[in-house]
Amino acid sequence: MNADWNDGFKSAELDAIATLARWMIANSFATGHGDTMADMLRELKWQVDEARADVTTLWAAIEDREPILTAQIARGEAAHKRLAVWVGQANEWKARAEAAEAEVARLRSLKAPASSAAEKARLPETTRTLCWLGKLK
Repeated sequence: MNADWNDGFKSAELDAIATLARWMIANSFATGHGDTMADMLRELKWQVDEARADVTTLWAAIEDREPILTAQIARGEAAHKRLAVWVGQANEWKARAEAAEAEVARLRSLKAPASSAAEKARLPETTRTLCWLGKLK
């Protein structure tokens, strides 16, 4: 009866060692020689300690780079704001150009454009600008 109990105990221990080994392998840990449960747990412990040290090192590196990254983000936000201003100006210039083109079409349909300086001075500013740009002759 004592032999049956020892055999059952050894079988349960082997099952536990096999379960631990499968878990370690599934989670990318080396099992070492894995002769006993104590051997496998020692192997697992040093690997976990090493992984913790790696995480600590990475975290320190991130904290060291945080001011640099913050400055880079601030520069990017400033550049984005400048770009938004430029896009706004470009849209405004586009609208002005479209209005000028419409003015050109309207004036061409009315009469021949002014040719003398006195006549040009009486025209609206948009029309004078168009004459200056050579759009109207």
